[in-house]
Amino acid sequence: DCSAREYTDHKRLEMSMQEFVDHWVRNSNTVSSSGHGEASSLYLKDWHFVKEYPDYVAYTTPPFFVDDWLNMYLDSHPMHRDSDIANYKNEVNCDDYRFVYIGAKGTWTPLHADVFRSYSWSANVCGRKLWLFLAPSQSHLIFDRNLRSSVYDINEDVSEKQFPEFNKAEWIECIQEQNEIIFVPSGWYHQVYNLEDTISINHNWFNAYNLHWVWNLLHEDHKVAKEYIEDIRDICDNFEALCQRNLAANTGKILMCGLIT
Repeated sequence: DCSAREYTDHKRLEMSMQEFVDHWVRNSNTVSSSGHGEASSLYLKDWHFVKEYPDYVAYTTPPFFVDDWLNMYLDSHPMHRDSDIANYKNEVNCDDYRFVYIGAKGTWTPLHADVFRSYSWSANVCGRKLWLFLAPSQSHLIFDRNLRSSVYDINEDVSEKQFPEFNKAEWIECIQEQNEIIFVPSGWYHQVYNLEDTISINHNWFNAYNLHWVWNLLHEDHKVAKEYIEDIRDICDNFEALCQRNLAANTGKILMCGLIT
């Protein structure tokens, strides 16, 4: 729900695809008939369309982006959401990183860098998007003094006391039209707005060219995970396993997929 914040992201709701479509249609009809009101603030994100419909080949990955170690690995291993079943069958219990996004005009994504510091590409099936990018060399400017918390929305009234360097950030702005693809390099923070009702296809992936970004993130986050619980090391039966669990919860389930051991 783009109208509600929950920690560092929008509030997440669970519903069926039919419920989402019905909500969108109701809101659209209200706006059209009365001339007042607002379009739906609900934004369908991270729908694992390829995984849910593996036999329905709606599209093929553009040739520039096919060297995809992340999704290639996951495609070669049976996947389960239940970790107990996955461990019993020696399978992985995580999803792929190929998504469909559907949002009405005005829906948006807060400022972030992509999961695992992966590459990403986003193709507009229909609609238009506004992208605002920040180069990695300036990423420190959007964090607080302790480098723990980052700006949520660059268009709100950002606290100069909390984020003293924010006003020095230089943003790159572009508009993505229908049938265009945006490539997001590793480590580039971005905030995105749907300028029209929009459907897009989005993949996260990495390969030899950006694997160092992934490793550096995991290595740093693992160090932080250890520091947070260092005081219980002596009373913990398996300290490293606890660190790995906390790292997976904080950074993602990539470790549980066997990519890092």
